[in-house]
Amino acid sequence: MSRVQILIQFGYDGGRFHGVQPQPKLPTAGGALRARLVSAFKQRPRALQFTSRTDGGVHAIVNLATVWFPGPLDTTAALAELAEERDDGLLRVCGAVVSMSVHARGISQGKHYRYVVRTGLSAEALVALNAELSWHARQPERLGEAPPLDHPDRDCWHIHPTLDCAAMQRAVAHLVGTQDFAALRSRRCTAVETIRDLHSILITTDGDRVVFDLHGGGFLRQMIRILVGTLIEVGTGLRTSESIPELLRSRDREAAGFTAPSRGLTLVAVLTDGVDKLLTEG
Repeated sequence: MSRVQILIQFGYDGGRFHGVQPQPKLPTAGGALRARLVSAFKQRPRALQFTSRTDGGVHAIVNLATVWFPGPLDTTAALAELAEERDDGLLRVCGAVVSMSVHARGISQGKHYRYVVRTGLSAEALVALNAELSWHARQPERLGEAPPLDHPDRDCWHIHPTLDCAAMQRAVAHLVGTQDFAALRSRRCTAVETIRDLHSILITTDGDRVVFDLHGGGFLRQMIRILVGTLIEVGTGLRTSESIPELLRSRDREAAGFTAPSRGLTLVAVLTDGVDKLLTEG
């Protein structure tokens, strides 16, 4: 039996999904992609894998997946149907036939994530926005309408206090580089190796929004959200930037800050060697 390997690039509105990995009776980005594949290829996809298995509520501009089907088959018509726009929460889907050596779990050379915080909101505004935008408000038993894609606040976390960006920048100096990030990972993280290479963290402001752009070779489970929560504590004066080195040395999740909500986080890009060319030529 011949195998036809497909590389897929896709984005999604995280507010509509309980993460990427398919789950029984829960809407997920991976489940929506699998449904598209079944519809387009008229058969069950094999070995569907994702480059980044983002959590519930996390958005993506670009994620990658690989899957294979028994061949031969008409991939031209199937890939055209796969890319058709529809109201299933997936965005900008495209695919191409690739070598069996191309695999979603091994193709990434790094990732770019963005976290957006909006500051200075009143308590009343915070309650209203959380009820409208949180993916938790759309559990299966009480699914409501997801906020429209052009909603100005659908991909940011809203807080009351303003932030001291200079203090957060001083904390960033202690975080960038190759080091042990065991203190900045979820207790559910199963990674054996906790050393990661955090290339850069850029903090910028745009009116009442503070934007964190993070580039790294790879991240531990919930590492970015815990890192941002810790930086927010620095920015609000709850901890000092000078406390970060000791926090990292502790390797203790209790020493780090809280986990920032998922809806402020977006996977912007997966850095690879030649994927754009594969998809364009495919």
